[in-house]
Amino acid sequence: MIDFIFNVDKVVNNFFLQNITIDSFYYTFFKYFTELGNYQFIIIGSILFTVYNLYSENYHIFGIKTKHFLLPFWTSITISQTLTICLKYYFDRIGPAGRQMFDLAPSFPSGHSSIAVAFFGILAYLYLENREEKNLYVNKKLIIFSTVLIIFLIGFSRLVLDVHFLSDVLVGFLVGTFSVFVGIKVRNYLN
Repeated sequence: MIDFIFNVDKVVNNFFLQNITIDSFYYTFFKYFTELGNYQFIIIGSILFTVYNLYSENYHIFGIKTKHFLLPFWTSITISQTLTICLKYYFDRIGPAGRQMFDLAPSFPSGHSSIAVAFFGILAYLYLENREEKNLYVNKKLIIFSTVLIIFLIGFSRLVLDVHFLSDVLVGFLVGTFSVFVGIKVRNYLN
């Protein structure tokens, strides 16, 4: 099974290496898009979310009540990053050649993929589960579609930029999904 996974990783990695060059539009697009999963973006977004919630006195944001948002949000983020870091250093997997050029941490699992699911996933959940129907500003399907698209493109960008293997990204998605479920459990407990 492990050999099969490594072979799939190699095939996918070779596909991107052969079809996307550093000076192509796709490489440039995904180079900028991947920034949505960088720790700087996540830290700034998390701080802004926290400050707004602390000073909103549990009023409304876009038609949703903000009470009890911070604990599930930070639970999701913290679990995602803790699991990712532990798994990275436990498996200590060397990533693709592009990753080695930047002298980055171990490859498995993808931190961008896990934090993308944890951050955007828990925000989407909090919005969808806590909005007031009479103040429905955005269609539920649009929120779900946009969230999944952003998460997918962040994970996909890691393959295009040659800094992760497919298995790194998929396990990153699983770690992030687990983190969101724990955040949801915390939210349900608070209610």
